[in-house]
Amino acid sequence: MSKESARARAAFEIYAAMGPGRSLTKLIRQNTAADPEDALDLSTAKFWSQSHHWQDRIEAFDSKVAEKVEAGAVDREAERRLDVLDTVETFIVEVRRSLDQYAQRETPIDWQTPQDIRAAGSTLAELVKTRELLMGKATSRIEMMSDEEIKAELAQHDAAVISNYKAAQKAETRH
Repeated sequence: MSKESARARAAFEIYAAMGPGRSLTKLIRQNTAADPEDALDLSTAKFWSQSHHWQDRIEAFDSKVAEKVEAGAVDREAERRLDVLDTVETFIVEVRRSLDQYAQRETPIDWQTPQDIRAAGSTLAELVKTRELLMGKATSRIEMMSDEEIKAELAQHDAAVISNYKAAQKAETRH
């Protein structure tokens, strides 16, 4: 490769800056509009492009830019996930604290129905699952269960929650 002249280098920089829609014809038009008296002709632009490997240089540059963009996107996504993970952890602590308080009767929680208790338990389960997913851990238990198995497990869980709730209500009315 011969040494690239200052004029050829300037033409290359303009050409490279045109982005993905670049072409030598567009370079000639832009150069002619900028300086009609010292306009670049197409044959010179083709010669410079070939002898100074413009396409290879642009591909290398575009690859580096794409890598930086992708790395930045990965970093932003990781940061976003960490923010969500912090929020999820806070919610998990609060839901667990509420459930512990209810279990220990330190402070009564004003749950009106068994569905309220179920919602709190379900919320905790979803928060824990979200945390696991954000940490890259598999949460495939549901994927391995059939719809019927899931429904049966949920019905069993609901029955246990309702039974515990009714037992707690009976215990409260006796006192």
